[in-house]
Amino acid sequence: IIEKLQPLTVSPIGKGGVEKWGLATGQAIDDLLGQLLASPWVYWAEPNYHRRLHQLPDDPELKRMEGFVDQIELSAAWDISTGSSKVVVAILDDSVEIDHPDLQANIWINQGEVAGNGVDDDANGDIDDLHGWDFKNNDADPSAGLEEGHGTAVAGVVGNGIGATGVAWNVSIMPLKFGFDVASGLEAAQYAIDNGADILVASFGGPAYSFSEELALQQLSNAGILVVSSAGNFHADNDRVPDYPSSADYPNILAVAASDRSSSLTSWSNRGQFSVDLMAPGESIYTTQAKEGAYSSQDYSSVNGTSLSAPYVAGVAALIKSVLPSATFQELKGRILAAVDPEESARGHLASAGRLNGYQALEVEPQPVLMVRSVALENIIGDGDQQIDSGELLQLGVVLENSWMPASGIHARLSTDSQLVDLLWDEALYADLDPLDGEAWSAGEEPFLIYIRPQLEGHQRIPFTLEINTDQGKSTIRYFELEAGALLNGVLYQEVIQQNAQDDFHSYHLDLPIEATGITVQTTVNGVTDLDLLLAEDEFPQYVMIPEGDGDHPGTQTGPMTTIDGNSGGNEQIYLGQSSAQIVEVVIVNFSQLDDQSYTIQATYDLPDGVETVSEIN
Repeated sequence: IIEKLQPLTVSPIGKGGVEKWGLATGQAIDDLLGQLLASPWVYWAEPNYHRRLHQLPDDPELKRMEGFVDQIELSAAWDISTGSSKVVVAILDDSVEIDHPDLQANIWINQGEVAGNGVDDDANGDIDDLHGWDFKNNDADPSAGLEEGHGTAVAGVVGNGIGATGVAWNVSIMPLKFGFDVASGLEAAQYAIDNGADILVASFGGPAYSFSEELALQQLSNAGILVVSSAGNFHADNDRVPDYPSSADYPNILAVAASDRSSSLTSWSNRGQFSVDLMAPGESIYTTQAKEGAYSSQDYSSVNGTSLSAPYVAGVAALIKSVLPSATFQELKGRILAAVDPEESARGHLASAGRLNGYQALEVEPQPVLMVRSVALENIIGDGDQQIDSGELLQLGVVLENSWMPASGIHARLSTDSQLVDLLWDEALYADLDPLDGEAWSAGEEPFLIYIRPQLEGHQRIPFTLEINTDQGKSTIRYFELEAGALLNGVLYQEVIQQNAQDDFHSYHLDLPIEATGITVQTTVNGVTDLDLLLAEDEFPQYVMIPEGDGDHPGTQTGPMTTIDGNSGGNEQIYLGQSSAQIVEVVIVNFSQLDDQSYTIQATYDLPDGVETVSEIN
């Protein structure tokens, strides 16, 4: 079948047998994908997904970073090290201005290449790649064009400082310019591997899972490269709506949210109590800019975004690597996570519940670093929907990851301040975890047992605290929250949802008898606002993603379809009629500009005479 296809172009990517296919005129993406996947010679095929920047517009009011130096203890860290040119940090971005006065001394030099001779001296396939490569335009100049400049701002946070002080003054910065698509990102990742990068900064993301991108992350992990990735700026929950590559499940990834000048999680930063690791400064960051780029006409300016938080963490990783040249990515990640400063605003929103501390990351003693990465519920007494309902008895399994030193004798104790929960079994034992031997995850040998009191109704977030101890004498406190919200037939619930305050989603579920008909879910609000209603059967709702296309190929609809009422008026209704599923997941998303927005939600359905509702059966 491959011989019969006539793509516009075919080009190899990296060393993993990956090819980039261009569409022929009039050729639909779905048709090409279907034909490729039908071939026994093709392992996978997918669209060349796009990624987006994680930088917000300039803040003209605050134009200096001095407050962050004290906040994350950089002055004390600089007394130990200001970095080393032997440590190479790759910046995978739109560009890096290699002749910027504040960066030029830090730009990586390919020692195997002779500048300007038109020869591929090091035989790596790239001619005259003295300072990295442009994988967007396939040339040796990774500097900014008129519509670029994001990577220059990122590099200025990592590197040396004349006008804007970076974290690691003497680090080598490897510019890798790409087109914010998976294919050119794959090529850039291979370049970083082949040319000795120690750390890679990825200040971009997107919701589309890519197997090709996962392959690149696996190769980076195998090469021992730490990937520091920004979490995103959409005040969204990455546990629910992933943002790749930060949401990818690889041990060499550090996912970073943004903190503000008061050390709190910013209102606009993405978060994820299981998937986002820590936060670092991301508000009003004074950094380098490309003169001809899209973000500033000056050498320096102040910008916001998790795009700037990630290079703060990467810079600290570079300081550690300068002092400890043999440190693996496990040690770099472990030191950074072990050394965070706990912050109340991060509880239930970040896996470490803390903010970057540069000095402590250099000084912290070797230890296991145990994080909660996921939880699972199973009904013992209840309706079997694996959701939290009133009057139910559930097993709660908690999965731990160890990021650094081997851990043995791991035992954990669960507690909660909620008056709606009784803990009937609050202790769990875990298998020994040695990340260097590939044993980094454990689901525990016996789950916790929780009883939900009948008083629970409407939407609730139930907080839990997990105290983890090991035979090495290390004690760690982790926090997470579980969401509850069953909709009973015909019951009207009055709720309040915030905006830009880490409460943009409210989750519910609807348990349905198989005989149910006329199924309707509706919301109402007061005033002009925008709350979206999403429904999905037997799975958590996801948005329909439409990748970008061009005039001939406007894109294709991918991912699971979700029924959505997204009108801007706020009053929304979805009519399902009948459902083949017995569980319908319901999500309210707040897109309004109003905090503490009140709304009502109600689900209704009809039953034949003599058939009881699920709540009556329970």
